Amino acid sequence: MAEMPSADRRARDGAERLLKERLSTSDKAWCWDIIGRVNLSFGQTDTGLRDMTRAVQLANDSADARLQARLTCSFAEGLLHWVGIEPAALQVS
Repeated sequence: MAEMPSADRRARDGAERLLKERLSTSDKAWCWDIIGRVNLSFGQTDTGLRDMTRAVQLANDSADARLQARLTCSFAEGLLHWVGIEPAALQVS
């Protein structure tokens, strides 16, 4: 596993700190998206997928259609880049 650059570590750590605050469902979804993307990009596939799934679930709970679409696309992009084309295709179908 590659060592995480400090900017990525700061982004993930910042999102984790924010999650301890009183946030809207939408803001929590964005935090989990950041955490998941950083984890995926550094080879923590299972953890990253779990985090991004949580982000999409929170987006769905928010009733914000734009957020749902953005995070679903973010999840599909993460799958495409770090897992494979078949799981990404299933996500968007």
